[in-house]
Amino acid sequence: MRNTLYRGLLFGWLLAWLLVSAGIAAEKLRPFVLASVEPGPLSAVVERVRDKLKQGGFQIVGGYAPYRSAYVIAATTPELMQIAVDDPNAAWLAAVRVAITQVGDRIQVSYANLDYLRYAYRIQASLSGVTQHLREVLGARLLFGAGNMTARKLRRYHYAFGMEYFDDQMDLADYGDYNSAVRQVSMHLRQRDGSVSRVYQVDLPDVQRTLLGVAIAQGEGSDEKVMAAIDKERYRHTAHLPYEILINGGKVKALHPRFRIAIDFPDLKMSGKTSFFQIMNSPDAIQQALTQAVGGELNTEGSAEFFRD
Repeated sequence: MRNTLYRGLLFGWLLAWLLVSAGIAAEKLRPFVLASVEPGPLSAVVERVRDKLKQGGFQIVGGYAPYRSAYVIAATTPELMQIAVDDPNAAWLAAVRVAITQVGDRIQVSYANLDYLRYAYRIQASLSGVTQHLREVLGARLLFGAGNMTARKLRRYHYAFGMEYFDDQMDLADYGDYNSAVRQVSMHLRQRDGSVSRVYQVDLPDVQRTLLGVAIAQGEGSDEKVMAAIDKERYRHTAHLPYEILINGGKVKALHPRFRIAIDFPDLKMSGKTSFFQIMNSPDAIQQALTQAVGGELNTEGSAEFFRD
């Protein structure tokens, strides 16, 4: 009798655990969080968001206007930086992107959903503490973006056959050691004509990693051109910007544009009026712009276009 009771309790506990685990695995995740919708002007909302972040304990590491109707703030916290130290993959998220976008006569405040990107970037540690901190400081009205992504799908995400995964990263340059890489990348960014410029920099010298956010102002891969073509939903994906460059030891890398764009726009169609077809030349242009910006050598073999022969 007692053994039967124990087996029943054990079975019930295991069933409950499996149901909870299945629920977590099947939870639908979206790439962005809408914090608030406010009256303008844009400049006033930017200052309010800056103040909220600072008062909430965030360190603002940079910001820029990718185009006239938008501004992006990059911010970090000691917790986020520690996670980036402990996990090499988390270095890509050493700064969170907060966007302020004018749509009509209203201003949308949004930010990248770290809980979504945690799975996409295969990070082991939980980012829920930072996510909760952002919610408390800026708010969280709703999640938006793709609605059919689960943790399982995100961990092995690629948009379509032949397109890159998270770990298919671009090797932009190799300077042999960390200090040389930081010095050379900084020098080349200063010498650029403004087509690619630094937005922010987060240094993790103890583990020889540095994350830079960069603005792309010209060409087929420019921030404005890409977003004008594909960012047309009710809630804007402005917190997709800016692109990142990661210095890891002596190597300089970037996430492949065909992954980096697709992970924030996974619900876009392949072709049509608002689709990846509209930016088919952008991945190759972004790859070239980032490579040149850090002093790397362009590889003319192959292409980063969304469509391959």
